[in-house]
Amino acid sequence: LILGAYTLAPVAQADPGVNDWHSLGYYGGDRYRLYVDPVDPETLYVVMFTIHKSTDGGENWFSIDNIDPETEDVLGLLSYTLCIDPSDHEVLYVGTLRGLWKSLNGGESWTSAHEGIPEDDWIIRSVVVDAADSQTVYASISRVHPYAAVDIYKDISAPIYRSLDGGATWDPFDTGIPEPYTDLTALYQNPTTLELFAATYGDGIFTYDDVLEEWVPVNNGLSTPLGLDIIELAFDPNDGDVIYACTKKDWVYKTVDGGLTWEALLFPNPLEADYPPMAYFAIVDPNNSDVVWVSAFPGREWNESPFYWADLDQDTGGLFLSQDGGASFEQQPWVEVLPEAGPYGITIDPSEVVEGPPMLRSRTYYMM
Repeated sequence: LILGAYTLAPVAQADPGVNDWHSLGYYGGDRYRLYVDPVDPETLYVVMFTIHKSTDGGENWFSIDNIDPETEDVLGLLSYTLCIDPSDHEVLYVGTLRGLWKSLNGGESWTSAHEGIPEDDWIIRSVVVDAADSQTVYASISRVHPYAAVDIYKDISAPIYRSLDGGATWDPFDTGIPEPYTDLTALYQNPTTLELFAATYGDGIFTYDDVLEEWVPVNNGLSTPLGLDIIELAFDPNDGDVIYACTKKDWVYKTVDGGLTWEALLFPNPLEADYPPMAYFAIVDPNNSDVVWVSAFPGREWNESPFYWADLDQDTGGLFLSQDGGASFEQQPWVEVLPEAGPYGITIDPSEVVEGPPMLRSRTYYMM
């Protein structure tokens, strides 16, 4: 897919790059997600089959692969997720097909950080550093190998692990997640309330209850079974009660009470297939909560998503935008390459805004 920057400004303005997509590289290979350094928005990270970094806003890239100094082998080839420590932007965690790795110097060097996680559980889908205590780190484990069909599962010891010493050691942290385990899509921490959420593929959504010391389901309003196949959660950074849930075949849900109840949002177009496309990723603009982006994948004979495939009875995908908090969506012009498939991920740089028209919002968007 194309890595691009989307800059929004008054439509009448003739500056190049306004309201348009521009390819930035890094070229070659699939790219899953881009991360913006919270201290320096010119510093960007991309995870893919390897890891790349830019210090000039994406103009130039260089590899920061975790190389074994003795064998010169790439450790943990196929990196899928990266987490920047909110208390120290030089501290990075990267989840790979071969475990979890940590850097203390912005990716210049890496050390393994999966002591206590069995090797069979080394497909790391997501990493969360607790915003209240950077020594507390959470990791979710996938039962699905990337690019394998979703009905091919492997046995794992635990779907969630927790470290209380900055990734030095880990213990299972899955009490309340029902067995047999469905695939755990990802872990999240609500940026406002700091509550922990877990999205699963088959059992819906869970939140961690600190009093009960276990995960409890929060699925009221999600349809059964389609609404329980959660692909992604998106949190409104301005309102901790507002969360969006992307599903495989039931489009998108929204909660305005922190997950106590969910309401199905409508797919914007008449369906030409039996089901809407797979809602693969969503994000809320931190500078305007009414602006919500969703990427979606259609059903086709070949798979473009690394973990989940849309079915053949699912409609055309693409990139969708809501400017009213999810009440309605409009399909957006996208790139010429795979115009009917959405990007893997959408990242917003909150450091710049465009004040109008049509509304205040962030200026720069990155899509993979």
